[in-house]
Amino acid sequence: MHPKLFEIGSFFLPTYGVLLALAYLLSLRILVLLGKREGMDAQKVFDLGLYILIAALLGAKLLSAVIDWEYYLDNPRELLGLVRLSGVFYGGFLCAILTAMYFTWRWKLPLWKILDMAAVAVPVGQSIGRIGCLSAGCCYGAPAKWGWSLTFYDEFANRHIGVPLGIPLYPTQIYLSFAGLITFGVAWLLYRRRRFDGWTFAWFLIVSSALRFLLELLRGDPRGTFPGTPLSTSQGISIALILLGAALLIYFRAAHKGAAETL
Repeated sequence: MHPKLFEIGSFFLPTYGVLLALAYLLSLRILVLLGKREGMDAQKVFDLGLYILIAALLGAKLLSAVIDWEYYLDNPRELLGLVRLSGVFYGGFLCAILTAMYFTWRWKLPLWKILDMAAVAVPVGQSIGRIGCLSAGCCYGAPAKWGWSLTFYDEFANRHIGVPLGIPLYPTQIYLSFAGLITFGVAWLLYRRRRFDGWTFAWFLIVSSALRFLLELLRGDPRGTFPGTPLSTSQGISIALILLGAALLIYFRAAHKGAAETL
């Protein structure tokens, strides 16, 4: 655990911030390369990726504020602290999808093809970003009752993130990083063998959300609850996205079959 990459006086460079920037830049690079392979305008794909990146950053922090709205209502000055926090991934993901929908419509880009490309690029960034979580101490696990565990001792992370010190915890950040790599591998194979546009993205929703739902069971940090359920916010959203992915697969199959029959 190393929350500060280096420190000079009162200034320090957060390791999480550096790794998050690397994650976004690498995902953006992959998106542009795939766009070139698909014969798209590289500049438009780059601009789209940049807007998606900004939307993801803002959306992640917005959902984090919504989940803990009572705390921020009582402590409005702490809203500035959201700049230091990673936020909630699904908040960034949903805002990124809406942004992609708007700009692909505005610039007349193929939405489903773009989302297939994003399904390959995003998990790479997720995997790197979770190592940033490990360095900062956020997204920490519950006290470990079996298997592998990690114990944190950094006082700075305890003060700013709240990670428990001196207690063996499930290494959820590492598991989430592995989940990103698994999702990338599945998405890349499906992308290369995709039957039609949107196929890879639909499976990305199912695979990544299923892995996230399971790993949420090992989390120990406060994440809010999905309204009307004992599930965490991310688990509730995961179920919704799994159902959406399944619905898209059914829709694409029917549309593809109908198109083939008219030929």
